[in-house]
Order: sequence, then C-alpha cells, then structure tokens
Amino acid sequence: MSEENGDLEFGRILLALDATGGAEAAVRAAAELAAALRAELEALFVEDANLLRLAGLPFAREVGFHSATGRPLVLEEVARGLRAQASGLERMLRLAARQLHVQCSFRVARGRILPEALSQTGHPDLLVLGRQARRPSLRPRPRAVTPPVLAVFDGSARGYRALGAGAVLAARTGRKALVLIPEPSRDRFQTLKSRAEEWLRRREHAARFEQVLGLDMDSVTRRLRSLRGDVVVLPEPRDGISEAQLTALLDAVDGTVLLAR
Repeated sequence: MSEENGDLEFGRILLALDATGGAEAAVRAAAELAAALRAELEALFVEDANLLRLAGLPFAREVGFHSATGRPLVLEEVARGLRAQASGLERMLRLAARQLHVQCSFRVARGRILPEALSQTGHPDLLVLGRQARRPSLRPRPRAVTPPVLAVFDGSARGYRALGAGAVLAARTGRKALVLIPEPSRDRFQTLKSRAEEWLRRREHAARFEQVLGLDMDSVTRRLRSLRGDVVVLPEPRDGISEAQLTALLDAVDGTVLLAR
C-alpha cells in the first residue's frame, strides 16, 4: 500500500546524538513521534573519534570559555566526560519514553555523528538529528511566538512520510504546520499542494503551504535558513543525502532535523 493512499507507518525511528548539545529538543521530538506513530525508538550516541584522537596527543590543550586560559587536554578526562554525557542522555531518553509509553533502546558508537547515522543498518524509517542553536540572534524572537513545524513535500512516497510526520508532530506539540513544496512551476506547485491538502484533510490535519522556487536541496536549505525554524521534517532525496548537505540543513534550522527515509 502506498503512503499516498494508505496509513502512515513507521516501524523504527533512529535518534542520533553527540556531545554538541541540542539533545533535549531532539529527544522530545523523537519520543513524541514514536508515541504517535507507535514506532520503536532507538537512540545512538556517537563519541567523537576526532576529539578522542586529539586528546591523545601530547600537545593538545583546551581553553576555558570564561577564563581564556589553557590547560592540557587529558584523554581520560575527555573519555570520562563523554561517558557521563551518554549516561545523562540515556536517562533523559528513558524518562521521556516511560512518560509517553514508548519502547526504546540506547547504544554508543565511536566515529562522526552524521556518517554513523547515515550508515546504520536496518535503514530506519525516520532519522532524527539535533543541534543546539549557535547562531547569534540580532532580532530575538518574542517569547510568545512559537515557530511552526516545517515539513518539505515533493510528491514522492518519502514526501508523504515527511508530510505526515510533520503534521503529527505539530499536532502533538500544539504547533502549526508549514509545508514547503520545492517546485519552480506554479501549476505543478498547485497540483502538489492540492494532493497534500487532501491527504492531510483525510487524516484530520491542516497546514499552510509555501512554494520554494527550486528543486535542489540548496534551495530548500536557503529557505529554511530564512524561516528561522527549529524543527523540520523532510524526505531523503532519491539519490541520497551527503554529509555536507545534512550539515547545512542542521546549520539552517539550528534545532532538530528529521529525515524520512
């Protein structure tokens, strides 16, 4: 049964985490989706192999953010810190899973987070990645304004999965949904918009729609950056997604990226 005509089904959601931050929002988004979609949630914490390799060098030093003073970077301390972060994230995950009645698992790997996440066997239905905001805000968003959940719809089977996951997440978190359709043709955009609206209507969801004048990932990324959202669900392109493209998406969103696969 195709995603266009059938029910939305996700068997496995993979949440990829590392020590860069942004985990709390990603954990919550993944758990909310797993609960709504009755999917299994698997978390993968990736220890940064480059950081550990650097810490093993005799001349490696770290500089305090506030003190601006340097001290030796000790491998044992770095490894201990990563283990502590992994334990804290596992507790956070299991608490959210227990609150939402979600089946979950947690494991640790070593490498770089994006290659590790993209190369996982079993091909999860949804890949969740989080990053804490790092971009300085020149025009802070008012506290009362909650950004919408952003979803990208391209008419493909994965596009319907991204559309559905975005709508479900918006409903679970009390947000609006904004659907971006990457299509330079106005007629084709209207056709895809009508299909998406009908698909959502049958499932008692609604969204606003916006045309993105380009079919490539760069066009979508540029629009996401201008929207300043903190969560986006998008379909993995048919020919795959590169580490550079995924990094650009995370930088554009400054929050949680969910990739329908």
